[in-house]
Parts: sequence; C-alpha cells; structure tokens
Amino acid sequence: IAKAAAADPSRFPRTLVFVAFSGEERGLLGSSYYASHPIVPISDTVTMLNLDMVGRLRGSVDVSGLDGAPSLLADLGAAARAAGNIAIRQEGPGSGRSDDFPFLELGVPAINFFTGFHGDYHRPSDDWQRINAQGAARVATLALELAARIAARPERPEFTQPQR
Repeated sequence: IAKAAAADPSRFPRTLVFVAFSGEERGLLGSSYYASHPIVPISDTVTMLNLDMVGRLRGSVDVSGLDGAPSLLADLGAAARAAGNIAIRQEGPGSGRSDDFPFLELGVPAINFFTGFHGDYHRPSDDWQRINAQGAARVATLALELAARIAARPERPEFTQPQR
C-alpha cells in the first residue's frame, strides 16, 4: 500500500503515515503508544485505517468503524468498486480489540478491515502458506482506494462517538 501510494503522490494531497504496530494481543501496546506519541499530531490525524487479519479473504471483507464516520460510507463503496467490486460486510463500531481502538478513544475516525476468524487462529498451524495472497492484495487495494478518497476530501470526515 505504501509503495503504491508513493508511486502516485498526486492522489494523496494529505500526509500518509504507515505504522506496523506490535503488542496488540498484549493490550494494544504499539497502537496505544503511537496514539499517545504520534509522528503527526492526533489533532491533525484525519482517519486511521487498520488492517487486522486480512490474509484469508473468503468472499467478503468485514469493515467496521463506519458508525464513527458515516460520511465515509460512500467513499468505501467507491473504493470497493475501484478494487474490483470486492464484497463488503459492514460491521458496527470498532471492536475495541484491535489497533483502531486507541484512535477511536481519541476521536479519530478509525476503519478496521478484517477477513474473519479461522480454525488456525492463535495456533502454530497459522502459517504463511495459508495466506490467500490474491485476497490480501484485494483488501490492500480496497484500503489504498479508501485512503486516496479520504486524502482527496477537502474536509476531514466528521467523527461520531460510536455506541458500544
């Protein structure tokens, strides 16, 4: 996603920050630290896009967080079409269990992409050979297309505190 965005900077008039967090399973350690010590001030952070467990696309991608930024729904639909009509299943607010949560708590719209739990979840059998590379690429394209649309917006998406 970062490489594709860097190759076409005209699509991204806003600053993009790419972060790989660690410590999610131990209490959102990396994302909580970043949200408290951001490279770009949180007040200038327009949206957070979180890709969590997107390596096993089996039909549709679950997208949550739109309750906190309903104006992004049309952008997500356009991004899905641009990503080859990838099927989306809209979920509720952010789960609170992934790296989008510290951003939601700070009033930053945060959209989470997830392709579902599977039988290898948290097991040694969850290895790279089981990744659906084509599916993961489609989810990455969806996120890239949504990022481009958000970056091109003249105004930041309005944040609505989601009901939990």
